[in-house]
Amino acid sequence: MDLDFPTVLRAMGPLDSIVQGSWPLQSWRGDCPMVVSVSFVPTDGGTPPGVYKTAIGQTSAFLAGFDLEHELLQSLHFAQYFEALFNCVDTGLRTRAGV
Repeated sequence: MDLDFPTVLRAMGPLDSIVQGSWPLQSWRGDCPMVVSVSFVPTDGGTPPGVYKTAIGQTSAFLAGFDLEHELLQSLHFAQYFEALFNCVDTGLRTRAGV
């Protein structure tokens, strides 16, 4: 049996992970007037180190600039998020490109 609810609760993570976790809510949009996605920060930290933690910091900073109650993120916003993330994370591409 598969149960769906019009609410997603998940620990704060990178923007793409939050969106992926919220995707099932799309099926509720027509049937339910109140669809909610909540991201929370665990009280004990519980964040993996490295790139994941960096991506969470970028996500927090990025989302602080939006009124998510009234604004939907567009594809341009994701491009801006990933550009900022990749500018602060060593992906190895700059080394291979000689930059």
